[in-house]
Amino acid sequence: MVVEYLVEQYSDDLIVYRNGVEYIRVKRKFNWGGWLLASYFYKGKEILNTRRRVTIGLSLRIDNQDLPEHIELVRSKKGKYSLHIADKVLSIKRAFLKNPCYTFLSNDEVKGYVNTATFSMKLPYTFNVFFQAEEDINFYLLLFFLMDQAPVDI
Repeated sequence: MVVEYLVEQYSDDLIVYRNGVEYIRVKRKFNWGGWLLASYFYKGKEILNTRRRVTIGLSLRIDNQDLPEHIELVRSKKGKYSLHIADKVLSIKRAFLKNPCYTFLSNDEVKGYVNTATFSMKLPYTFNVFFQAEEDINFYLLLFFLMDQAPVDI
């Protein structure tokens, strides 16, 4: 059974819908140090805070989390991030100017993918997210995907 989500990106903020109902909302803002601060809300409750440096080299950090499972970002020597949760390593493969534009992996096993729904300069940018099955790990893959999204105006 394929599980589908719709992600809309409005400049800095992102909203994830499942079955037409808001599932996750991300509110983001820049601070003076060149960091993009993000607050993640699930069912109206703040569950995660991250920061992403976008001015001088990419850096991504988790500041706070209130999640069922503890997550940790790990940066490789090549500068790519993976998300570690329990005994799983989550990663995202990117492709440019083609669909799927992202492929979600858990321990190198494909779990889902993202298609760009609109190739336009008009907001909101929309993405269709598909998972191969209903699994708890999908929630964390979605969060990781949202952490990875750059603001539109960069």
